[in-house]
Amino acid sequence: DSLMALEFKNRLQKLLGDKISFDNDSSVHQISSKWIKLNSNSEERATTIVNTFKVDLNFICIKIAENDDELEQIHRLNYQAFVEEIPQHIESKNSSRLLVDKFHHENKYFIALYENEVIGMVAFRQERPFSLDYKLTNLDDYINNENKYCELRLFYIKPKFRNSQISLLLINAVIEYAINSGCTAAVACAYVKQIPLYLRLGFDPFGPK
Repeated sequence: DSLMALEFKNRLQKLLGDKISFDNDSSVHQISSKWIKLNSNSEERATTIVNTFKVDLNFICIKIAENDDELEQIHRLNYQAFVEEIPQHIESKNSSRLLVDKFHHENKYFIALYENEVIGMVAFRQERPFSLDYKLTNLDDYINNENKYCELRLFYIKPKFRNSQISLLLINAVIEYAINSGCTAAVACAYVKQIPLYLRLGFDPFGPK
């Protein structure tokens, strides 16, 4: 695993070339909205081929999970991701193929929907201790404590929908929400094969060498 961090201000400045103040909520919202438009404009979201599966990204809905069906699909996706594909919770194998995250009641889930199917997700959480605090007990020694951090977890896209812009759309949405919630940076834990994706999204590795 690799610990990853993303400072929103630096990322936005690189993308927009603007000086950004995090003191004014409305200006942050306007600038983060520009970032969303910059990365998700309609021309770039035209039909894409994901492996041999044709997906029109204009029909992908990015939203916060809000009903029982969406939450159950999240638990199923969590099981598919972290029991079956990445054997992080192999001890949690069960016949229902559901895995409820231990921070479930504190998570805000951002999901990508395609024809009412949850095809991707990422969880947002502000409360300390983060899950990373249990992996690295001196986490504060490796992060910029002038930032207000959130943690992004459970980032997963169904295999046939990968190699598209869906991951970017999800991350853009959760980062805009984080900014407007007063956060200035995020931490995450990436599996080895996910590191190139996190780097493309603007994250930097950190932690002990």
